Amino acid sequence: MQTSVRVRLVTAIVFLSAFLVLNGTAGALTLQWSTWGPEAIDRKLIAAFEQLHPEIKIDYIQTPHSQYHQRIKVLTAGGVAPDVYLVDGYYSAEFIVAGMIRPIDDLIARTPGMTMDAYFPVALRDVQYRGKTYGLPWGSAPRYYMYNHV
Repeated sequence: MQTSVRVRLVTAIVFLSAFLVLNGTAGALTLQWSTWGPEAIDRKLIAAFEQLHPEIKIDYIQTPHSQYHQRIKVLTAGGVAPDVYLVDGYYSAEFIVAGMIRPIDDLIARTPGMTMDAYFPVALRDVQYRGKTYGLPWGSAPRYYMYNHV
């Protein structure tokens, strides 16, 4: 399995496991998981997760990135937000302030072996706000600036 796919799988497992811990869920369960893709990789992650956790089924909701965040806002306002969803770093503060995301520091603290040291500090900026952690870095979109001094 490619490293980036493995990182995404681990992150997805932590997110979904955190949801289960938060809700004290036992037995068969279906969770809605929403992303903007890429769908082919997400489907592999879902298959791997469901293989590790056969009692949990994932209902995958994929929306193109150009419509994604608005759709999540509408679903949340309507009281039907997905159980687990991604938020692009550009929207994190807006979603946090609106109460659409809760801090997960308590879940991180009680998850055996979970350490934020596994993530690049700069990647944590997208998921932390006012000293609290609201998610786990899923990927990053570094910006490179080039200057040709010749």
